[in-house]
Amino acid sequence: MGDVVELKPKDDDTGYLLTGKKVDGVYVHNIAAMINYDNVYLGTKGDDGIDDALLTNLKDMDRFCIMWLGINNPDVLKGEDE
Repeated sequence: MGDVVELKPKDDDTGYLLTGKKVDGVYVHNIAAMINYDNVYLGTKGDDGIDDALLTNLKDMDRFCIMWLGINNPDVLKGEDE
């Protein structure tokens, strides 16, 4: 599914999934998500990509992430002037 490149210290275990020079996804510990056109693959970070991937679309993934943050970390959704 792409090359795994770590851009933070190894003990943080986060990074970006790249295809060539394009960022296609992210991972945090063992959770990974990658986009291909409007398809989003969410699953477990494997050695060569995403294992046990769930397929969804970008619109649903965006809505899910905003709802998740709204419940669990609403401060990240506040604007600068709030």
